Amino acid sequence: MRLDVFDGNGRRIKTLVHAMQAARDYAVSWDGTDDEGRALPSGTYFSNLSVGMRQESRKVVILR
Repeated sequence: MRLDVFDGNGRRIKTLVHAMQAARDYAVSWDGTDDEGRALPSGTYFSNLSVGMRQESRKVVILR
């Protein structure tokens, strides 16, 4: 399973999960920082979840 966050230009800015996971429900939180720990500005971001051959993307909005 892999869960990444991308900016509006399609650049990966944060990897939240990158590991094998057992099949069950999970909750993942994102604190609005990039991989270097820097706080990101308000704006629209996109999460992408990949599990095997399946992918799902969602829009995420940060308001500061």
